[in-house]
Amino acid sequence: MFVVPVGRGPYAEYGVAKTQSLKAEVGELVEYTLCPGHRADRARITRTFGPVDQLTSLSEIAIHGHGLRTSFSDEVEQEAASLRQVSPETREDLRHFSFVTIDPEGAQDHDDAVCAIPDTACPGGHIIWCAIADVAHFVRSGTALDTAAKQRGNSTYFPDLVLPMLPSALSADLCSLREGVDRPCLAVCMKIDGEGRLISHQFQRVLIRSRASLSYQKAQRIMDGINENGCREFSLKDMLLRLQNAFRCRLRERQQRQPLELDLDRRKVIFSADGKIESIGIDERHECHRMIEEFMILANVCAATTLIECGTPHLCRAHDPPKSDRIRDLETAMAGLGAPRTNWCYDSPADLNLLMAYADREGKGDLAAHAILRGMSQAVYRVAPSGHFGLNLPHYAHFTSPIRRYSDLLTHRILIRALGLGPDGATDNELERLSKLASYLSQCERRSVAAEHETLDRFAARFLTRSVGKVFSGIIASVQPFGLFVRIDAGLAEGLIPVSKLGFEYFEYDEDTHALISKNSGKEFRLGQTISVILKQVDIPRGRLSFILNRQGS
Repeated sequence: MFVVPVGRGPYAEYGVAKTQSLKAEVGELVEYTLCPGHRADRARITRTFGPVDQLTSLSEIAIHGHGLRTSFSDEVEQEAASLRQVSPETREDLRHFSFVTIDPEGAQDHDDAVCAIPDTACPGGHIIWCAIADVAHFVRSGTALDTAAKQRGNSTYFPDLVLPMLPSALSADLCSLREGVDRPCLAVCMKIDGEGRLISHQFQRVLIRSRASLSYQKAQRIMDGINENGCREFSLKDMLLRLQNAFRCRLRERQQRQPLELDLDRRKVIFSADGKIESIGIDERHECHRMIEEFMILANVCAATTLIECGTPHLCRAHDPPKSDRIRDLETAMAGLGAPRTNWCYDSPADLNLLMAYADREGKGDLAAHAILRGMSQAVYRVAPSGHFGLNLPHYAHFTSPIRRYSDLLTHRILIRALGLGPDGATDNELERLSKLASYLSQCERRSVAAEHETLDRFAARFLTRSVGKVFSGIIASVQPFGLFVRIDAGLAEGLIPVSKLGFEYFEYDEDTHALISKNSGKEFRLGQTISVILKQVDIPRGRLSFILNRQGS
């Protein structure tokens, strides 16, 4: 028997003696350790997880591969269970305000609630309240809860499970802004004028009671005038329309600012009632998504602005402009999509939005968006004030998700300290270690993003096992010297056609046009080209698909 590592590195295999196999069977997912001694190709199985193609195995691969924590110690769970709700007398009472939470379908943790009212003192203006769960009140610096949250850095979301940063007693209950329940928050009151410009803002520790917990889809239907569940919808509609009016006002400022508008489709796994994969779909984005996103961005800007004005060190969310080599790659990719090289600039989000508009007109907007995304620098945390290229903002901080991001919890503590809002603010030790924490939390975030993306690929591969041998219409999403990456089913899955499988001709890679070209026949395979392919092989553990050309359809 042999074990083969699941990682995406070079292929390897290790022999396993029958006595050290834990009776594992062929095709099972196992945990193993290399045996000490002279033979470097021997392993011992230490744990079995069942067949590698069962759904529970797909997330386990990422959990173990990235060293993610799956449980909390008894001490942490007991500390979470001992916490109690705050007294209303200690906070500004905003329970009479019409707050509402709007989150993805099935969300358990509700970090943020919003409400908006017209500003009678400023014609055309609005007052927007953004109330964020006051996690800092419950999770104090130096406690067992704090240590556990810091170790995780953030929550990690898989299609079938969530690895929360905080125990469920907090993340799904005490800190979650549940409908009809009193909850403490750190809130920011933001006033905008008729052009959507921020006039003023103020942070307060408050008590709220959410009027409704809505999904994006539900909120959008109500905003669109679709009444499904009786008269209660009409009061909700008034609340949501006030938010919508404030958002549309805010859009005027956004249009002036010109942030990067990628709006990429996000894959999601849809399960049947019996827990099987029903399909791999697209998480559609509506106006409601963009509305909540814009309010959260504005609240984050207010947090960064306040801390800069206070002269307090804090974690900035930094996003650098693309580097020169990435710009050259992007220029080449866009040329491959038909954009003339001489007519475009890549120096600002506004320039890139023009490129996107061009690609949309040519029916290649999704490919251009992914090319631009690949050309971007990764966003990171820093202590020194730093701009955010994608949002086109001079300063930015993460404030709105303290249940699932430790960076946001730190921002809360630093705001509490800087504004004198209570004794549970950031400690001297935390401020001294901000640079190390910035680097560490950036690494935690990258680890979770990689784990989530790889797991989605594995679920897509598992779903497509039933489709091996079938013909698909695909679009060439990337051209490399070694082959073509082809995207099928509107981007739900992507796989490789090795250059050796393109036929008996010799194809050369043309870097200037992102194409593989046959010098004999002149046949070309270019970025954005639609081709017919056959799904040849599925590698579930690695989340990889292999295609061959459909000769009858090419």
